Amino acid sequence: MRMAAIGSRLREHHEVSILIGGHEPEFSRIAPDINRIYLPPIMAVGGGPLDYIERDQRRDLYASEDRRDLHLAFLERRAIMEAAVHDLRPDVFLTEYFPLGRSLFGEELLPVIRAVRLQGGVAVCSVRDILQGDISAAADPIRATDRKRHVDFHKRSVGILNDNFDHLLVHGDPSVISLDMTVPAWILEMIRVPLTYTGFVSEQLPDRSECSGEIQGLVDAGGFVVTSVGTGGSAGKAGFTHGGAAVDAAIAAWKLLAASGRSGGRTMVIFAGAHGRDEEIRRIREACGEGPFLVRPAAPDFLCWLQAADLSISRAGYNTCTNVLAAGVPAVLLP
Repeated sequence: MRMAAIGSRLREHHEVSILIGGHEPEFSRIAPDINRIYLPPIMAVGGGPLDYIERDQRRDLYASEDRRDLHLAFLERRAIMEAAVHDLRPDVFLTEYFPLGRSLFGEELLPVIRAVRLQGGVAVCSVRDILQGDISAAADPIRATDRKRHVDFHKRSVGILNDNFDHLLVHGDPSVISLDMTVPAWILEMIRVPLTYTGFVSEQLPDRSECSGEIQGLVDAGGFVVTSVGTGGSAGKAGFTHGGAAVDAAIAAWKLLAASGRSGGRTMVIFAGAHGRDEEIRRIREACGEGPFLVRPAAPDFLCWLQAADLSISRAGYNTCTNVLAAGVPAVLLP
């Protein structure tokens, strides 16, 4: 979502191509006049600290879509990217997180980045404001071991950043959250490339006149609240992996409010994740029963719904939080 928003604004003055290395959702917020370059998808098949484990262990956590050898998949992806770089000769090559995250992809990205710079282009690393989870020191030895692994990873990744990149962009505001809240300040002091806080990246709100009559119909009928699960549909066992129990709790709470006459006649509109599966949507509909609910798949008009809602309930992901701020809708955030 963040790359789609950045690309959409950049295309107003530049030629933009986006490398897509996973599955693009059925709906896409990538502008139609942006050039898409598709790579053979590599998918996450398990959870875990992907950036802090040994390379040979990653085979259990990532896989190419056709289950072939991961190294061969990377070679094919790298060849496609190198051909694109040769043909397009980009002035700027922008990565999402790498090398400060998603280190697995260094195998394919580093040779391509070097090719860009040899052609006279610049490489820019793009990250959000919360880079990693809490890595503060802890007394128990397991946490201490985890912290050492995190610190070692960040030291290596900063070295890669210094040697191969020209700039670091942080999509946030340091007066709200700065990088040193999740990465030790002494590691950040090792960064030699220029660092710029860009402010938060948010999609542009649509004109309400472009929104569907269905939305206005619900407003006229008493209003509605929006419950959303962000990306959703990840590789976990529970339905709506990123929403999970939060969605179930929201449904249960809304049933109680409706039964006691305190919902004001409003409907709860639940949006599935961008990668939500049909069976997950069915599970949510079954949980809703016959109550005042509307369950919808993820859709490109989400911001139309959010602008008109009386309340947003979400898991407080980056994109949803910036959407909430842009729309000015009251919100319950469940990080």
